[in-house]
This record gives sequence, C-alpha cells and structure tokens, in this order.
Amino acid sequence: MPPTAITVPVEQDSGAARLEAAEQRLPETLDPESLRKYFTLTETDLQEVAVCRGVVNKLGFAVQLCTLRWQGYFLGDTRGLPATVLETLARQLGLLAMSIDDYPQNEKTRWEHLERIRQHLRFQQCDNFQRQRLLKHLTQTAQALPRSDALRQEAWRWLQEQRIVRPAVRPCAICLPRRAKGPCSTPSRCWPGD
Repeated sequence: MPPTAITVPVEQDSGAARLEAAEQRLPETLDPESLRKYFTLTETDLQEVAVCRGVVNKLGFAVQLCTLRWQGYFLGDTRGLPATVLETLARQLGLLAMSIDDYPQNEKTRWEHLERIRQHLRFQQCDNFQRQRLLKHLTQTAQALPRSDALRQEAWRWLQEQRIVRPAVRPCAICLPRRAKGPCSTPSRCWPGD
C-alpha cells in the first residue's frame, strides 16, 4: 500500500508556501564533508539500490534514501538536483551521473520506492497514531518555547529522531492554532481527525 501523503492547498503567493517548498529541497551547494556524511551509501543501501531497474531509478532511489536518512522527508520533486549529489551517488553505484528529472517514470514506482526506503531505514509512516504522539510532544514542548518557529523545528527534530516520515502539512501553522480554538472548520486542509 502506498505511503499516505497529506497535502495542504496553500495560496500561490504565500511566503509560507515558498519557505516550505525551499525547505524540502536539497541545498544548491554542498561542501565535500556534507556530501561524504549524507550521501555515502552503506553496503545494505547498495543492495537496496541494486534491486531498481535502470540508471534513473537507481539514482532517484539513492537520492530519496539519502534525503530521508539526512532530513527525515522524501523530496517531492527530484528535478534540478545539485550535480555534486548525483555525481557522488553515481560514482558509488558505478553509473554515469545524469539528470533524474524523469524520476520516477510513474507513480506506482514512486510509491514502491518510497515504501522500500522507509522500511529499509526503519522509519514509520506518519499515521494518526504518530500524529497524536507528535501533538502530545508538541503540547508539552509548547509550554516551554516562546515562538512557533522553534516549535516547528522541534516537531521536525522529533519526527526524525522517532524515525517517522515528516508529513507534507505544516502542523504548527495550520492545526495547532485551530486546536486552541476548537474543532477544525476546514478538515480538508488539515490532518485527518483535526
């Protein structure tokens, strides 16, 4: 079954939407130490990548694997990745570095890859139970933190520490203020159950 992706429609001119999109991209430049630290594949990683067919799928799988391990989320868009990332991974895989703008070629492959990666790295899906755990953690943390930005960073840190794939929704900006006011008036824009 494909991993559940929760998305929130956001106005096109929203600064928050641009910030969120930028945060879920790889940095344009990475120093050699970061490339070594975050984009070195282990022997078991290499075995997982080897199951993929085709150069684009192998590179795309490796990028998503390294991104989830490093940042705690999957890239929604693999176009325009830094060449140094692709070169670093291709070298380890014995492949020619190439653009992976066409990765994946279909959604079925994407979901299969993301689920295999999630299981390989032992991350949990961000389901209702995990959201409730996160909400409890954030509620406890909110009492000690003065700003919502710090709370958002803490939510992301906690999700990664707990090895839960970070959802596509911004919980602090949308769900938490509504919780304080009562039940959500626009449930289609929030996590299920909010």
